Amino acid sequence: MFRHACCTMGLEGIVSKRLTDRYKSGECKSWLKVKNAAYERR
Repeated sequence: MFRHACCTMGLEGIVSKRLTDRYKSGECKSWLKVKNAAYERR
């Protein structure tokens, strides 16, 4: 999924949530952001 989002679609990265954690808005340890190091702002 990361390869498709970042390499194929050229996105900045993806954000995901731990499957076992409840949904909680805002910043918390349940959310993980993985950035694409090759991303270039246009």
